Amino acid sequence: MSRVGLLLAIMLAACSSDALGQSNYEWMGGSGDGNYTLSYGSPETAEDQLFWIVCRNGDKKTEMVVYVDMTDVKVGQPVAIELSAGNAKATVKGDVSTDEMSGFLFAKAEQFQIKPVLDLMAAKGPVTVKTGTIVTKLPDKGRSPELVKFAKGCKLN
Repeated sequence: MSRVGLLLAIMLAACSSDALGQSNYEWMGGSGDGNYTLSYGSPETAEDQLFWIVCRNGDKKTEMVVYVDMTDVKVGQPVAIELSAGNAKATVKGDVSTDEMSGFLFAKAEQFQIKPVLDLMAAKGPVTVKTGTIVTKLPDKGRSPELVKFAKGCKLN
């Protein structure tokens, strides 16, 4: 393989949205003031999160973010967040949002039915998340204990 080919292969591997390759990422949960979060990202920095769900019991609001850099989309454009695990499937309607500091475009959904998503995430194996043309696999390892705490705390449907 030529040096250019090797460099290209390394760059493509580094840019992959396959979260299974993110060795420093882990599933985490949090709570405060009746709100619960479930996220997958780096435990070292709050800015390095790939996926998160928020349940705001008091406000009766839900939020999901799939923080992958989407291309060929515009802020506010509708986007389907398609989740699957095993034979289970769920689609959450969202839209394209932006991180104004970086210009990063990502998928965000609010006010969705959370129970079907939690049921899907309880399945064994990785969860596949498709946002537009980007497919991300979220690993099973460490998800269950954090998911159980989140599901127990979140009182919304």
